[in-house]
Amino acid sequence: TKGYLMMREQPWRRFVLLFSIANFKLHAHYLDRSGMIISAPMPIGRHAVCFANVLNTMTLGNHSALGLDPTIHV
Repeated sequence: TKGYLMMREQPWRRFVLLFSIANFKLHAHYLDRSGMIISAPMPIGRHAVCFANVLNTMTLGNHSALGLDPTIHV
């Protein structure tokens, strides 16, 4: 909730969104200059469709709509 409120109320902020997988669980890491927020673990085996949706959204989504820095190109 805290990450959502920060992104919604302050759209000019730049952030880094990372994902980690450990013990077959996915974690999302949201970082900006004020700190870091880590999501609750999502078991990949039980939530395979959600895992695929996360990957699809991050790889195929519009970078400006996701709030990513437009000056960085991968």
